Amino acid sequence: MKRIYIAGPMRGYKHYNFPAFDAAAERLRRLGFEPVSPADADRQLGFDPMTLPDGHNWNTLPEGWDIREVAKRCCDAVIGCDGMLMLSGWDNSRGAIAERQLAKWLRICVASNCNNDEYVLRDLGVI
Repeated sequence: MKRIYIAGPMRGYKHYNFPAFDAAAERLRRLGFEPVSPADADRQLGFDPMTLPDGHNWNTLPEGWDIREVAKRCCDAVIGCDGMLMLSGWDNSRGAIAERQLAKWLRICVASNCNNDEYVLRDLGVI
């Protein structure tokens, strides 16, 4: 089963955009892939943005997080995947842009999260 990394914006989005990452992960499962989601990785570390107060500044990293550690974890995840799915808004996210560049460098297939499953499957090299 192909492992597909989900790349997209987190900071600047309510709940760090976890709902979009979760929806993409479910879509990938339905299409027969194994999703690799930064949101799931954050949850495994015990982080749940749904517990943050309404007034939380979504433009900042969660308290106590180090951007270098986040970048290393994400790059390691990309390296272990066979493809990448780009969420809407990725082109305004420094992290997602870097993840996409890493995927391109490694010749990993990259797909956009368009509405048409056939295009996603084609872009990921399945059909």
